[in-house]
Amino acid sequence: MMLRLALALALSTALLGCDSNTKNSPPGSKTGPDAGSVQRTPLINKNHEFYGRYEGISSQNSCNFDTNCFKGGCGQEVCSAEQGVNTTCEALSVKIPTSAGCGCINNQCTWFTTDGSTLPAAPSTPPDGGDGLEPAKPPPDGTSCGNKTCATGEKCIEYFGVAGPSGPRFHECGIPCHPQKHNCPEGMTCTTIADGPGPVCRRKA
Repeated sequence: MMLRLALALALSTALLGCDSNTKNSPPGSKTGPDAGSVQRTPLINKNHEFYGRYEGISSQNSCNFDTNCFKGGCGQEVCSAEQGVNTTCEALSVKIPTSAGCGCINNQCTWFTTDGSTLPAAPSTPPDGGDGLEPAKPPPDGTSCGNKTCATGEKCIEYFGVAGPSGPRFHECGIPCHPQKHNCPEGMTCTTIADGPGPVCRRKA
């Protein structure tokens, strides 16, 4: 009787351990017994202009399970292994689809789909291969921007406030820039407004 009880207890423990591993192993990850049960396709190609922004390449990204990965940023657009990642709140031209998942693939936190779809390219890509923050060409005089009219060389920038995409959209005339490219007009410097239009040129103090 005691032998049967011991065998039953051992079998129950083994089954529980197996079930726990299955639940913690992300489908499509090479880690765990459930690896590959659901085909996952990385959402963003590495040459996409928003790859660095959405994949959080400046953040910690190593993982073993889906539970190691988190959505972050002003619009929950970043997938990384760090919690509480902060980003600027400008409205980007290409958004992460609601059907995409943030999980662990090949030990990296990555946006993915299960239907094979990928993120489309931005409507207009800057000729210098930038990150989408620069206009392809100077806008014409009198660009309409909400209830304002932008000056020559300015672009109407749409952005969210501190509430992110769940809050209202705002508009501001300005010149988008890249902090590392020093592409602002003379007398101006690239300044990042985190809860506003993002990196824009501002007059030097």
